[in-house]
Amino acid sequence: MEEKVDSYWDDADGLWETVTQDHGYCLFSIIKISYDVTCLNKLRYPGVKYFFSGKKCLKSGWTHGNFSSEEKDFLKNVHDWREISLDSLKTDGSIASIRTSFNTWNFKQKFDKENLKEHWKEQRVAFPEWKYVGEPGKKLARPVVFVHGLDSDFEVWGVESTSNLKGSEKKNSVEFQQGLVKKYERGSAPDILARAQNIDNTEANINHNGIYFFQAPGDIRNGEWDEALPFWDNGNETNSQSRKLYKFLGEVLDDFCSGTPIDWKQTPELTVDIVAHSQGGLVVREMLRGLRADKGTNGSASSVRDAVKILHEKYPNYAVDGEMQASVALNKELRDNKYPFNTLKGKDVNTLIFPCLSSANITCKMLLEMGVGESIGPVQMGLKKPVHFTDADASVHDIFNLTVAAVIDAIVQEKKDAAK
Repeated sequence: MEEKVDSYWDDADGLWETVTQDHGYCLFSIIKISYDVTCLNKLRYPGVKYFFSGKKCLKSGWTHGNFSSEEKDFLKNVHDWREISLDSLKTDGSIASIRTSFNTWNFKQKFDKENLKEHWKEQRVAFPEWKYVGEPGKKLARPVVFVHGLDSDFEVWGVESTSNLKGSEKKNSVEFQQGLVKKYERGSAPDILARAQNIDNTEANINHNGIYFFQAPGDIRNGEWDEALPFWDNGNETNSQSRKLYKFLGEVLDDFCSGTPIDWKQTPELTVDIVAHSQGGLVVREMLRGLRADKGTNGSASSVRDAVKILHEKYPNYAVDGEMQASVALNKELRDNKYPFNTLKGKDVNTLIFPCLSSANITCKMLLEMGVGESIGPVQMGLKKPVHFTDADASVHDIFNLTVAAVIDAIVQEKKDAAK
């Protein structure tokens, strides 16, 4: 914080001369508080707040060449700034009086931080020019995909595409459908993200830095762009936004993991952040719904299919089939009549493979409460040693059964080790 004593000559309005036929000074003290504001975009902007004291009028001896001691002191220091500690600010934001050799200056204003915040919320501030200071080729820790809204395109995010075409021809071009860009507009969401993470947005790397843009498919009809619907259609991504988004995410992960030892298909920990606007959010939800429901893509059904495939490869003599509904699996007449091509012809099913742990657990608990059969488990698999866990409400019989399972596991493992 700085303080300065300044002056105004009153010759312009002649008020002093009207009264005294002489010159005079109208004195006041100025407090200037300099501060920095850090906005949510992580950029900092300088701010200045001025406070003015009450004035003091002095009759001047200028015309006579005779200056009083206070005038001499004033004229000597009138244009000098001097540092004042922020201790001059009281807890309520008011400024303590400042005493000089020729006056005590009082300030009625307050430094109100909350009002200052509201003031800055309404300000339009310039974004500084991009200055690359990071490592060449640096990208985000995980990919971010921007999905635009209804009857729009990815340039709405404040980016400029690499396509030089216009209108419908532009949206229908291959490079535009790929979401390729050549620059971010200053202050756009991608620009702020790039600045905050200090990633490379040079022309050579801007499409490989972890920021990607989805463009809805469509077609040109009667010279106008006709955007595809968001509904899931596994047959052709050109007719479905959600289906194309699913394909696009695979392409994003391929690009993001290129040049690295990461195989994203074998790395479930790798996630993608999606930023969607308006209908874009519905497109994302429709994609997730479609993946859960469609047996031809991914989801719980594909997990069962994968398990069956592994069993067929490792144990070709086992009679295993699926995926299928439980009612079909347990009713061999229904199964053989409806699906005569199944591999379980005439056999009773003795093992069910569930798509997830929750569905298996629910079924098991229901059967137990209904008094159907006897439960042994849960049986832990995949560990180096025979270790099993019982539920908190397990009975003595449950513990005995799991102990037997553990002993059998240990014997089998011992025989395998001896055979090596």
